[in-house]
Amino acid sequence: LGSERYVSAGVGLFAQRHQPLVRRILGQAAGAVSGYVTGNLAISLICGVTTFVVLLLLGMPYAAPLALLVAVLDLIPLVGATLGGALLVIVGLFVEPWKAVVLLIFVLVYQQVESNFLQPLVYSQAVQLNGLVILIALLVGGQLLGIPGALLAIPVAEIIRIVVTEILAYRRSRQEEASGPAMVPSPPTTSE
Repeated sequence: LGSERYVSAGVGLFAQRHQPLVRRILGQAAGAVSGYVTGNLAISLICGVTTFVVLLLLGMPYAAPLALLVAVLDLIPLVGATLGGALLVIVGLFVEPWKAVVLLIFVLVYQQVESNFLQPLVYSQAVQLNGLVILIALLVGGQLLGIPGALLAIPVAEIIRIVVTEILAYRRSRQEEASGPAMVPSPPTTSE
């Protein structure tokens, strides 16, 4: 696709001494975003396949479209799995009430597994953000742009973390270079 050509053109807009920093930031940001997106898609795929199997075992009509819809809703951070689960329970109520109860139990168990095992496992590999920062980012992104904002919130917060961390490290290294080697004071001498 020639993406390296675009990156080089963008990096070329910066001063020569800043280009390695900009290239490093772009590389880390791309890695974080692709890791997050891949992880989120993997979690949604697991959700969709698991839901499809449960729906087939229960003999629910339209198992494939329902599982696909639940997988797509699962892409929405924090509330997507709940929306998909509520949809399953409502559909289950129209089919047979006991199936709705089984689906409710499945949804509750799956959400616990996803929230406590899958998401921490995937997101810890993709982003290095505190859980509170993720929650705040999701709330702000959702408030500003709705569902697209919630989808973009975690990658944007991670990019902000990368930029701030790299710029601070760059400034620190520039200050150390400017001050030269640290002068170690000689031990005091005792005079008699």
